[in-house]
Amino acid sequence: MKKLSLVFAAGLVIVCSFYMVFRAQLVNGILAGYLTGVINFFIITLTVKNLLGADGASSASKALKAVFIYLAKLAAFGGLIAFLVIYRETYSIKGFLAGFTATLIIIGIFGMITKRTANKK
Repeated sequence: MKKLSLVFAAGLVIVCSFYMVFRAQLVNGILAGYLTGVINFFIITLTVKNLLGADGASSASKALKAVFIYLAKLAAFGGLIAFLVIYRETYSIKGFLAGFTATLIIIGIFGMITKRTANKK
């Protein structure tokens, strides 16, 4: 998880360096999409860890915590979408989709590398 966090941080630096080359509207969209994907991944990871973790809590309390986290995530993403619709002139939807897709590609590649490394051992 630490390695993936470092990869996400390096990706964030790369995305921020796009401001020197591309229009601000496009980079704002890429940055918003990238951060949305990263935050979504970490929230999903947190939810799964809470459900499967060995902290001694009963399964009902684990499920309640997972539902609360999920609902909070939905509310946050609803707010983000409302923000993007209201201020759509400062963000590029194509950039948002590109940034979110970049996050998914990073997760996929990291998963394949991790699986290949685990198979060699």
